[in-house]
Amino acid sequence: MINRRTHRRIDDVLNIVNGDTFKRGKICTFFSSGALKIVRPFTSSPNDIIQNKKTDLKCVFSGWPLPHTAYWLKNNKLITNGTEGIYHVLQRKGHLLYSILRLPPGREDQEGVYGCRATNSIPGWTSNISRLIVMDYKCKLCC
Repeated sequence: MINRRTHRRIDDVLNIVNGDTFKRGKICTFFSSGALKIVRPFTSSPNDIIQNKKTDLKCVFSGWPLPHTAYWLKNNKLITNGTEGIYHVLQRKGHLLYSILRLPPGREDQEGVYGCRATNSIPGWTSNISRLIVMDYKCKLCC
């Protein structure tokens, strides 16, 4: 019997689990539905945007398969790389995907709710995860 809360059934895929390869075919295989995670170090929330200071936001993803990409949102709108001096950097390090959002020197209009999101998938199964980071603007001259 399949525990539907923690496993999903996947047919006709090539599977590599703990270094063992299973042949392609109609044999049923099972994977944990919690296969994608955000791991430390990641940017805490809430966090501050300091006037005229550059800020990096970071999410680190692990899972099998490792996501190929991640993306960032601000107030539920997709952030396009290079817009308003904001850049998204992806780095693969071993079994981790580092997603870093580089913000330009702090401005009040950068305040908001940022989200990082990644998706991994194999035929017949998809997993995604996201993290929200609340960013508050702090003016150096304000009390």
